[in-house]
Order: sequence, then C-alpha cells, then structure tokens
Amino acid sequence: AAATIKSLKTTLDNDETKKKFWTNIYNAYHQILRKQSHNKPDIYKQRLFVIAGDNYSLDDLEHRILRSTLSSYRETKLN
Repeated sequence: AAATIKSLKTTLDNDETKKKFWTNIYNAYHQILRKQSHNKPDIYKQRLFVIAGDNYSLDDLEHRILRSTLSSYRETKLN
C-alpha cells in the first residue's frame, strides 16, 4: 500500500521513530541500488526511488532528512 505524506507524518510522530524509519529506508535502498549495478556516484545523486509520492536520492535522505532528524534527536536527548 502506498503511504501518503499525511500518513507518514501521523505515524512518524517523534524523533526516535523518524530516525529509525529513515535510517532503515536509507540502508535498504543503498543495498538495493548497489545490487542493481548503478554507478556508485549515481546512486547518491539521482532520485531513483519514491516514498509517499515524492522522489528521493540517497543524498536527499542523508543530508536533508537524516542529519536534521539526528541533530534534533541529539538535542532532545541532551536536554
């Protein structure tokens, strides 16, 4: 079943859940794309997969989503 942005936001309701979800997505797609013999630089830059109707690259996940989620997660844990 295809997820929507709204359903993801509802399900991923805290930083820990977001961190786990996006880390698992990153790791799974990294393995899949490497097995499909994509050129190594391309798997990071090209938007090769869709999540909740949006296209993503591994760079999108790492730099736009994971780093901000992990940063927010660390701040929460330190307070």
